[in-house]
Amino acid sequence: MPYASVFLSAWAFFVLAVARGVINKPGTSTAIGAIAVLFKLINTSPFFCHFLGIFALGVAFDIAATLLIKHERKIICRNSFSGVVGAYVGYPLFALVITYIVRYEIWTIVGSAKVLHHIFVSGRFAALAAIVIVPLGYWIGVSGEILAQRHPRWALGRIVG
Repeated sequence: MPYASVFLSAWAFFVLAVARGVINKPGTSTAIGAIAVLFKLINTSPFFCHFLGIFALGVAFDIAATLLIKHERKIICRNSFSGVVGAYVGYPLFALVITYIVRYEIWTIVGSAKVLHHIFVSGRFAALAAIVIVPLGYWIGVSGEILAQRHPRWALGRIVG
């Protein structure tokens, strides 16, 4: 499937934004990325490039969200920009590390053409998707947190009952 990484990255940015809307602390997105890597390790055959890609997006989004959205989670421009920065940092980080440091065979055979396509084409599509998806995720995360504070019995109803 062409541009499969864009769809997966969009979903990852959505999950990271929802979680960041609930717990807006440095390191939370990196921790979620690490947990997603462990989950993928347990459930499917190991493609090491997937592990690095998932973790790179988590770290990149964490850095962007930490710098741009300190305590102001309701500013849509900053939310969108954190997703764009996460994509434009995560995609090059992944492509350069997997090709030139890890030297994963699938990436080294094609060389710089694949790296440049991944960064500038796939990365651009992921950034465009993040413009819409990240603010939506933040909104859902913040709204869910507010709803849980307003109705704590509903939030704990499945645990107790």
